[in-house]
Amino acid sequence: MPRFAGAILLALGVTAGAATLGDACAQRRRALDLRGIATLGAGMALLTAALVQARHGWTASSTIGLAAAAAVCIGAFAVLEVKQRRPMLDPRLFAGHQFLASIAGALFTGLAVIGLMSYSPALMQRELHVSVLGSAAVLGLWSATSMVVALAARSLPVRLPTQSRLVIGLALAAAGEVALTGLAAGASWTRLVPGLIVTGVGSGIANAALGRIAVESVPRNRAGMGSGANNTARYIGGAAGVALVVSIVSGAGDSGLIAGWNSAALVSAALAALGAAIVASCRSWSTATEKGGIG
Repeated sequence: MPRFAGAILLALGVTAGAATLGDACAQRRRALDLRGIATLGAGMALLTAALVQARHGWTASSTIGLAAAAAVCIGAFAVLEVKQRRPMLDPRLFAGHQFLASIAGALFTGLAVIGLMSYSPALMQRELHVSVLGSAAVLGLWSATSMVVALAARSLPVRLPTQSRLVIGLALAAAGEVALTGLAAGASWTRLVPGLIVTGVGSGIANAALGRIAVESVPRNRAGMGSGANNTARYIGGAAGVALVVSIVSGAGDSGLIAGWNSAALVSAALAALGAAIVASCRSWSTATEKGGIG
């Protein structure tokens, strides 16, 4: 249980923050949705714990039990929110295709990018013989590129829709992760540089787009709701991504960590490409239609 503590506290903190901070553009103070907080908080905590446990086996009884309990709590949350006059998360938002694109983009960014990048220091230290500080510096090529590109993304043409920017970002991340495959025994850390930079460019474009589409896809008085749902999807995707990468690498067995990394990077690239395809398939509704249909 102690290994779940950090993940559970994070999930509960995100839920409590989303519930108590409220919407930035709300015209009047809303009462706390205590039943929503309880069911969603429990569901997110149990789901995160299940993903952590999945690193030791996706079919383990503890993993399945935690996932089933999470499904029950999240299902109860959905039922309660439909009946709420002022819900913490308005279920009607999911009728908007742009909102679905926001959630899918955030989920696949965490699942396909954060998971693989989080594991890369272990690869560098154990197989490429890079020091702890050195591996942090190499990974910094990805994070620094992502940050700079995200800041520069505001200069992209205004006529390029946010949803299209998200598709481009995920597609570039997929290309960068493909470049991270094909490692061989005795490879140098420099072999990772091109892939990390391309993935960083994709991450930067996607992150900038996610922040924007999170509020564009909802009415103005639901801005906090949109942002909270987007961030929750990204955190859950990241937890699932780390669990998936660890599972793939561990499953390589006698083939070794290098082979496991190559497989994990390829799967992550496929997931990023899938995310791009799903976001692209979510038809955008006009702002007037999207905001006029949801009060």
